[in-house]
Amino acid sequence: ACELANLIVTSSGCDANGDFGVILNLDQANASTQFSIYVNGSPSGTYLYADLPLSLPSYLEGDGITSYSFLIQDFENPGCSVNYTLQPVNCNVPTCAISNIIVDPAQCTSDSTYSMFINFYYENNGTNGFDISTGGVSLGIFNYSDLPLTLDDFPSSTGTMQNVFICDIDNPDCCQELSFMGTDCTPDPICELGGFETTLSPCNDSTGNFFVTLDFEYANTATTFTVAGNGTIYGTFNYTDLPLTLGPLAGDGSTNYEFVVTDSESPNCVLETVIGTVNCTMDCELFTPVVDPIQCTSDSTFSLFVDFDFVNVSGPTFNMFADGSMVGTYNYADLPLEIADFPSTGAAVVTLMVCDMTDPNCCAFTTFESLDCETECNIFGVTAEALTCDQGLFLVELNVEFQNPGPLGFQVFGNGTNYGNYSYSDLPITIGALEGDGVTEYEFVVADLTNTNCSNFTTIEAVNCLDECVFDEVVATPLNCESDGEFMILLSFSTNNVSSEGYSVSGNGEDYGVFNYDTNALVGPFQGDGTTIYEFILTDAVNQDCVGGVEVEAPLCAVDAVRDAFNGAVAISYNFVGEQVVIKMDTPFAEASDILIYDVTGRLRHTATIAAGTTTEMIDVAHLGTGLFICQLRNSKGSVSESFVNAK
Repeated sequence: ACELANLIVTSSGCDANGDFGVILNLDQANASTQFSIYVNGSPSGTYLYADLPLSLPSYLEGDGITSYSFLIQDFENPGCSVNYTLQPVNCNVPTCAISNIIVDPAQCTSDSTYSMFINFYYENNGTNGFDISTGGVSLGIFNYSDLPLTLDDFPSSTGTMQNVFICDIDNPDCCQELSFMGTDCTPDPICELGGFETTLSPCNDSTGNFFVTLDFEYANTATTFTVAGNGTIYGTFNYTDLPLTLGPLAGDGSTNYEFVVTDSESPNCVLETVIGTVNCTMDCELFTPVVDPIQCTSDSTFSLFVDFDFVNVSGPTFNMFADGSMVGTYNYADLPLEIADFPSTGAAVVTLMVCDMTDPNCCAFTTFESLDCETECNIFGVTAEALTCDQGLFLVELNVEFQNPGPLGFQVFGNGTNYGNYSYSDLPITIGALEGDGVTEYEFVVADLTNTNCSNFTTIEAVNCLDECVFDEVVATPLNCESDGEFMILLSFSTNNVSSEGYSVSGNGEDYGVFNYDTNALVGPFQGDGTTIYEFILTDAVNQDCVGGVEVEAPLCAVDAVRDAFNGAVAISYNFVGEQVVIKMDTPFAEASDILIYDVTGRLRHTATIAAGTTTEMIDVAHLGTGLFICQLRNSKGSVSESFVNAK
């Protein structure tokens, strides 16, 4: 017997005349090929079952009062029928409007935000509030009952114009924008003082006094500073007066002289130094130096150990001479010294003299046998560089600086392993593969095979080849074009062994910012000119060598044109009552489609799959919580996206 069931009639949008269309669908069994429609008892046409679901545009009057009773009868079996009542549809809803935005930027609340007063007029608004954004970034969704409102964390500008963009949630075309001069909350540059240097004058034998010259580096300061110390304020001076000489000061051998510099406008901007005691009443004395040549560091220098005792010195430094030639100036506090590049004068015996910097008559000397760095075998230095990891192993490139080597070459060993014998002409050499376990620190000793005392070594820190930082499967997905011909791009990817500091996105000469790894980057807007190739480089914030990249061609965003791959054949809507995303397809796809739901930060919050052949799919989104979301359907044909507000 003929059966008709599950009749559903839905309104499909109002036209300019106040009429609306309907979409009609039902299930049938053992029916004829046609059926008749009666609306409120009046016949309204005969149609083929094959045309279901049936779309009837501009079909009924949307006066907001009349409900419509639909009776469907099989054409050949009038007793085979089904009923449905469509509630009144109002096609005369007043137009939503937002106008007269008033803003009042107030005081800064951080280095990058300030307090902002916002108010505006509105009429015929929706019930789910409005969204406030600036610079393309949403600041939140608010209720109209909150107006006027104050935002404590409005992003600050750098002295340029800013905009505020307000849109009704239920009416995405009901928006208003205002440009204004924002507040710059960038903090003033921090005063910096550093590089304190002090120079003591020779003592005045007749007065027992001395002078001290102060010099230091400065930035972001006032024009003047004060100097104090030991309970004395020496005065206020201009920074342009540096270097500054103070005195005379008593060289009594007991006062531990300190000098404190304070910026005149930034009392916390302070620099201090202590020069210690200065004795102008007792004779300076340096005692005979102890020296020990260590090894050649080039064909004209060798390393030298130097130490000596001293009393009653008048300053912190001394000069060193070799056979009458100046070697350098050093601090007493650094004794004992190892001088890496002591000059080889060519003499077999060298006379080394040290003299107090302030009192050039306070000296001591000794002699020692010099190293012959021109004829003896010398290995000055060994360098080792770990090369790129490969399957948990790595190679080491080793190089050697040498002079007068033996004819047999050299041997490399370390960590209990003999890496082999090599010719000096083979340098640089490659050693390995070695295990990059992240634990073992490798030592490399190079010894001449003719003169085994001619050697040197180096080490490399542990190399970790087990967990390399990786970006993988980077995908750039263009979202739907906006009415102004622009579009956003969503970046997704997988990673391994990345840092906890996030990642940056750049490309085409632009820096798009830093993002957390738990957030897919939503970047844009971009011009949808259909030709530009946009490139995106993802870089780990800590490991700058850890990068990933992708390119994508801009879609053609013709203004007022259809901007989705399915030309309107896919409709994505939101059911507030059931907290569901409803997806309807005019023609079922012959393949499965993926559903991806993102929040406004670009974080993927939900995924689902629509089976091939499906015409209507309902997805429960109650678990997502309240907020603005983007739902995207995509398959091999392309993609389409739509935003929705989950208001519960």
